[in-house]
Amino acid sequence: MEIPSFLPKRAALTPASLALVTETVSWTFKTLHDRAAKIASALHVLREGKGTRVACLVENVPETVPFIHACQYTETVAVLLNTRLSERELQWQINEANCCMIVYTEGLADVAIRISKAIKLEAKCIDQLANEEDASSFFSPRAIDLKTPATIMFTSGTTGSPKGVLLTWRNHYFSAINASFQAPLSSAHTWLTSLPLYHVSGFSSLIKSALFGNAIYLSKRFDSEAVWRLIQTKEISHISVVTKMLSDLLSHSEGEKVPSSLLHVLLGGGPVSASVLQKAEKLGWPISVSYGLTETASQAVSSAIADGPPQGSSGKAMSMNELYILNNDGKEASVLEPGEIFIKGPTVTEGYINSSVVIDNRFGFPTGDIGYLDEKQFLFVLDRRSDLLISGGENVYPAEIEHVLEDHPDVVSCGVTKKSDDKWGEVPVAYIVFLEGKTVRSSKLRDWCGLSLATYKIPKEFREIKDLPRNSTGKLQRHRLVGLPSKELED
Repeated sequence: MEIPSFLPKRAALTPASLALVTETVSWTFKTLHDRAAKIASALHVLREGKGTRVACLVENVPETVPFIHACQYTETVAVLLNTRLSERELQWQINEANCCMIVYTEGLADVAIRISKAIKLEAKCIDQLANEEDASSFFSPRAIDLKTPATIMFTSGTTGSPKGVLLTWRNHYFSAINASFQAPLSSAHTWLTSLPLYHVSGFSSLIKSALFGNAIYLSKRFDSEAVWRLIQTKEISHISVVTKMLSDLLSHSEGEKVPSSLLHVLLGGGPVSASVLQKAEKLGWPISVSYGLTETASQAVSSAIADGPPQGSSGKAMSMNELYILNNDGKEASVLEPGEIFIKGPTVTEGYINSSVVIDNRFGFPTGDIGYLDEKQFLFVLDRRSDLLISGGENVYPAEIEHVLEDHPDVVSCGVTKKSDDKWGEVPVAYIVFLEGKTVRSSKLRDWCGLSLATYKIPKEFREIKDLPRNSTGKLQRHRLVGLPSKELED
């Protein structure tokens, strides 16, 4: 199925409408399209004969937006990398995705160039692409085949091994359509994007803007004071947040009600306490709870708080998705019966790169998450991918941390679990069995983890334990760690 390319069509329909706003720029859709076309011309020349996948080390800065649209113009697959990862992790993902080059924004130049030299791959700054002498012509396709691969975003599987989720333009298109049924958008609206553009939630805001004509207010990073000021001055109408961001905004509001100009607050990124939601509702925050995955191109389940979803629910399946719960026998679960969550619909990925996933023809994608449906079809998520913890909106898998710590010469074995944290929601805690007569201070273990892991994955607490709890087949029983005798290691 072919449809007009998103941004060129929008630029033809509403060329003078505001497309992108930051603290330093204000671009119309025509301006944005012209910049994207120029970058696309250079990208087309550089990529010729090399491949379709480009590693993207990009920040939430103006230049990133036309670059992402240029990827659609040239049928380039944007491999969007989490810039909080260690260089070792980034190198592995770039190689795993078989990227033909690296594109970066100026603030990440040092990291990009070091990685480029280490893996012998060409690297170009987006600013360079926009000013290439070879890019004298403007590259602008008329149509895009929705089956064309669009992005690769890495997530972690239940084993903690990173997996590259391949999403097509069809997935992103229908995800935007999904969102429009819940919160219609037009040129009268401005969506604040402070979530990273390498996350599917941040990326999806750019697609919605091109399709529906709303402006994007792009923030380099989330600053609760600055965002609250934008809300007060009625400069934004829509925003996506995770629990920590909402809590910070409520603190800054100091009990003040939000203006009616704020129309939609999409809340994701894991569990949220009843007290936070009640406080937000009392102050007039127009919140929609949600549940989604990278594999579903953003949220697939959502409901507005105003519509009365029960406490603890993530909402109902959205218009383009179907939701199923399968019990241990592989049959549809009854009401309130927990089982694995399956999601079906045009937003769902067809699979991972270099890894297989079995998508059921009837029930769709197996999320690995456990939940249940109530009698009104509201979804309750009980456990996100079994042992997954969510810290500040970032997915953290215990197995990945365990593998790093078990590489330490003084560590025999390790088990990682989670504990609640007022600031981050959840944080990892490591339980370690040392070699006889050995011990290591927490500060040294943090340094060790920092060589291989992003900062948010490093345990906030390290505890020594005599033995790890395991079942009869030797599998680690993480849920038993907290109840066993252990002592916190000195810093």
